[in-house]
Amino acid sequence: MIDSSDSDHGRLRRILGCGFTFTALAAVEPNIKTQVVRLCEILKKEARQGPVDLSKWFACFSFDVDPRRYTINKQVGGDLSLGESFLTMEKEENRYLFDAVGKAVKLVSLVEGPYQV
Repeated sequence: MIDSSDSDHGRLRRILGCGFTFTALAAVEPNIKTQVVRLCEILKKEARQGPVDLSKWFACFSFDVDPRRYTINKQVGGDLSLGESFLTMEKEENRYLFDAVGKAVKLVSLVEGPYQV
């Protein structure tokens, strides 16, 4: 969005803007607060055992915020994400997602890079 043309920027802003209204943000706030409490409990427990890898736990948090409650304008497609929490804070076996997403982002940038106008 940052380096898009003025017309593309305006179109994208109209599409995505409805997800950042006061009503939309107020609707997701309780879920985010619940996830923050969970994260704090985990960090407290981990800190008792020694140094804590905050990067790992914040990545887990970002994947675990339950997208089922994140509905925006139905014209945009309803839920903002895949429809369920990945539970990476609880289940270590689900943390493969970090590597998979990282590789996908690199692949898209490699494919898209030469074709940018």
